[in-house]
Amino acid sequence: MKNSLVLFLLAAAVASLATVPGCGSSSSPDKEGGDSSSSPPATTISITPVKSYTATGGSKMKMSGTVPDLEKPFNLTAAGVNGLAYKYSFRPGGPTFGGLSYTGSASGYTESGTGKYTVSLSEDGESGTITYNVSGKLVGPEISYRFSDSETFKLVRKDP
Repeated sequence: MKNSLVLFLLAAAVASLATVPGCGSSSSPDKEGGDSSSSPPATTISITPVKSYTATGGSKMKMSGTVPDLEKPFNLTAAGVNGLAYKYSFRPGGPTFGGLSYTGSASGYTESGTGKYTVSLSEDGESGTITYNVSGKLVGPEISYRFSDSETFKLVRKDP
């Protein structure tokens, strides 16, 4: 009984290979009209598409830009409610977290800082958020101070 089961499973596996192009014993004529059964088997490659996102929103920073791949470095811009224009550089440590640095300036004021971020995506991966925590320094005419802050902005999947 055990040998019969093994033979049955082996026969089923061989039969299923015959339906895959380039596998099995079926033959078809090649361009010259001959037998192409000696051609190498076809290779199937499975590619998972990279999801890119549009970044928008935030309560203190109005983020904008595209995140082409959550697992590769990316840059975003933001407009602060304080009037400063910012450039953020995100450096992923994985698809859901990483480090960041930023700079901003306007009207004689400059701000810069570093921090960490996390990504939360919906179950289907079509939307999500990035939340970051930073420590920074604001310098301007007769002012200089250090601070910590956090912000969350939205990610929406771009059409492929």
